Amino acid sequence: MTDRDRPQAWLEFAVGRTNFNLSAVMLRNGKQVRAELYIRGQSAKQHLPENSDDWDRQHRWLAERLNDLHRVFSARVKALPDPDEE
Repeated sequence: MTDRDRPQAWLEFAVGRTNFNLSAVMLRNGKQVRAELYIRGQSAKQHLPENSDDWDRQHRWLAERLNDLHRVFSARVKALPDPDEE
C-alpha cells in the first residue's frame, strides 16, 4: 500500500502564496476537528505576530472568530446524542 492509497485525515487548500496553506483536519482517534493556517519555509517565524503593540487588535480578531465558530456550532453540538446517556 502506498501513501496515495491511505486515507488522510486532512485536506489542504491553497491560499495564494507559496509556503502558506489552509488545512481542515479531522483526527478521530485524537477526537479533534480543527482548521489551521500552516506556514512553512525558513522565514515562517517572521510571519508570526510578535508586536505586543498590536495584541489588542489581534485578540479582538481572535475573539470575533471564536464567536463565529460558537454561533455556527453551538446548536449543532448541543443537538448531538450523548452516548453516555444511552
